[in-house]
Amino acid sequence: MLYTTEIHGVKLDVYYDCLKTSDGYGTGDSPTLYEIEFNSIETQGDTTCLISILSESVLDEIEEEVIRYESGN
Repeated sequence: MLYTTEIHGVKLDVYYDCLKTSDGYGTGDSPTLYEIEFNSIETQGDTTCLISILSESVLDEIEEEVIRYESGN
């Protein structure tokens, strides 16, 4: 899947796979869990993958945005 975001003034195309697990804890009323696997994160118009040079905090921020997008919030 593709999600486009802007982080610190830089527009990024995020290519990822998302695994959604309804009732993730098996209690009958637990929330949907999301597991995001980044395939590539690129600046718009470039195909160089930036995952290895992005900080953990930026990757976490992108992951949170993708989860919000996937959950419809």
